Amino acid sequence: SGQLSAAVHHYQAAADQSLAPVSKLAAYIRLAQAHSQRKHYPLAIQAYETVINMAPELPLAWQNLGVIYLKLGQLQTSLDYFQAAIHRLQITDPAEAQRLQTELAALIL
Repeated sequence: SGQLSAAVHHYQAAADQSLAPVSKLAAYIRLAQAHSQRKHYPLAIQAYETVINMAPELPLAWQNLGVIYLKLGQLQTSLDYFQAAIHRLQITDPAEAQRLQTELAALIL
């Protein structure tokens, strides 16, 4: 409802709790998304890196870090994260991996 500050507070509080791993992972994903929406990119990066440490096989954090680094103008780092996301998507969702690969190719040209 447009209350991102409150959302960040609540997601951080949830992430700080002793939760089941899947719940803690969800809290960090939502925390990262809220930070990103607020354009607090260093905090979003930190939260997404925590997600990667918890579940490196999930492509979401890799892909979203690619987006953040693209917004920050760090093209090579962005491409590295997108490629990592594509690698994971090839296992779980080959069609999405192909879509993302096509978009990256168009972006680079």
